[in-house]
This record gives sequence, structure tokens and C-alpha cells, in this order.
Amino acid sequence: MSVPTALADLTDGCRRLRAELRTLDLTLGEDAPADLAVVDRLSRAVDDLGGRAEEASCGAMLAAEAAARLDLVGAHRQLAAAQAALTALAERFRDDVTSYEALEPIVGLRHRGGEWVTWVQVVRQGVDRCRPPVTAVLDALCQCWQELADRASVGPVYVHTPGRTA
Repeated sequence: MSVPTALADLTDGCRRLRAELRTLDLTLGEDAPADLAVVDRLSRAVDDLGGRAEEASCGAMLAAEAAARLDLVGAHRQLAAAQAALTALAERFRDDVTSYEALEPIVGLRHRGGEWVTWVQVVRQGVDRCRPPVTAVLDALCQCWQELADRASVGPVYVHTPGRTA
């Protein structure tokens, strides 16, 4: 794999994740049978995740531009920015979306009966659909770092010994 391909995979993965998060956010924000604080809390977390995915995607695109100019320092900086966004995304996804503490209040709404039963099922499915893309972007990020490291190590190495002439 090449650096541009790895960065493109990361950018595409961020877009796919963003799309899944948008779908989940619509379910939370627009399809909920009533306006409840517990639903708003999860919706805010999912919305934040979408912003983090967008930040990571922008970082990956800027890293690709820098790599195309053979600016490996710039590529590293932009990829580090993408990593910061994805690290925050993964932590928030784990703590505020998929944890027992985050989901149990949502799951508990099914006891209200009626529309809530179906809505809770759709929310859980939406959360489950977000898991693979989160894992995929983290894997793609790792691949980007590997490709950049491999590229940085390629090329001639010049050694200069002070006081010696050729």
C-alpha cells in the first residue's frame, strides 16, 4: 500500500463513519417518540462524534496533500491532528454511546411500550452499525502511520564524519 492510498482509505472510512453517525443522530433527534433528556444526551454525544470524524477526515486530506508535495513533516503533523480527533472519538464512543451507563437509560425506555419498543431497537441497531466503521478508521489510521514510517525510512543515507575528507 502507498501513503496516498492509506490516507484515502482513512478519509473514506471517516466519511462512512460520519454517514452512519448522521443516520443514528436522525433517529435520536427526529424519530424519538418524545423529547427526553436521556435522548438529548445521547444525541449530543453522537453529534460530537460526527464532528470528530469530520476533523479526522480533514486532517487526513491535508496529510495527503502534504505527502503529495513530499512534505513528510507536514503530513505527520496533519495525521497527528487526525489521530487526536479519532482518539477523542473512540473514547467518547466507548464512554458516552456504547457503555452500559450510556445505553441502559435508552434501553429502559422500551418499558414505556408503544412506539418506544421499536425506536429503542432502531437506536441499538444504529449504534451497532457504527462499531465496525469506528474500528475501521482506527485500523486505517494505523496503516497510515505505518506507510509514513516506511516512506520516511526509504532513500539514501548520507553520513558525514567531521575532519575527514573524501
